[in-house]
Amino acid sequence: MKKPINNFFKNYRFQIINVTLIFYCLLLVILTSLPGSSVSKTSQIDKLYHIAAYGLLSFILYFFLIFQNKVQYLKKFPATFTFILASTFGLVNEFHQIFIPSRTFNKFDLLANLIGIVLTLGVIKFFLLVNKSYNFK
Repeated sequence: MKKPINNFFKNYRFQIINVTLIFYCLLLVILTSLPGSSVSKTSQIDKLYHIAAYGLLSFILYFFLIFQNKVQYLKKFPATFTFILASTFGLVNEFHQIFIPSRTFNKFDLLANLIGIVLTLGVIKFFLLVNKSYNFK
């Protein structure tokens, strides 16, 4: 007998990941729209925040692409499109900070974003290689 909670997540996983992706993107935009913080722009902790934030974005985005059924090309190459979409979001988000008081465009933040994206995609690919029998259907 299947558990009801498992059926719920299986039946509504795309809607759940869709809402999660929208709220997380909004959260990133809101947080980066606040005036500059007390964290130094070049501190290691700031870069770790970027790595974690864009790692999580990549994770959510990857599974959004896997679970969607409208564009099969996106579903066929989720890592490539996750990289393109997440890095573009990071670039646009970093660029918009030029217009926020006491914030600037920082190329090292972009680099940290890319590191988070690549690390997360690497972990996902590793997991999928180790668990070849895992099926997202």
